[in-house]
Amino acid sequence: MTRADAVGDLHDVRKALGVCSETRLRAMLVDKMSFRKIGECMFPRVSTDLARKKIAAQCAFLLEQLSEYYRNVDRARRREKETCTPVPFQVG
Repeated sequence: MTRADAVGDLHDVRKALGVCSETRLRAMLVDKMSFRKIGECMFPRVSTDLARKKIAAQCAFLLEQLSEYYRNVDRARRREKETCTPVPFQVG
């Protein structure tokens, strides 16, 4: 069940942030690649140091976007929970 939830989360992130963001996130979290290694794969024609710096900046930006995405998801869930909470019956 947890694996299915993770796949659903990845799909939601891809939909919200795009395929490029999902690719970088997958490289960091699933493949456990370093910035240097991701940089070599994403920018093969650029020096290793420059590629690493580019990926580090992109990943920092991605993590900021991801944080904002989950903040908005939490707000929506809280709003939904508040609107769906039944009012307790009071005997008067």
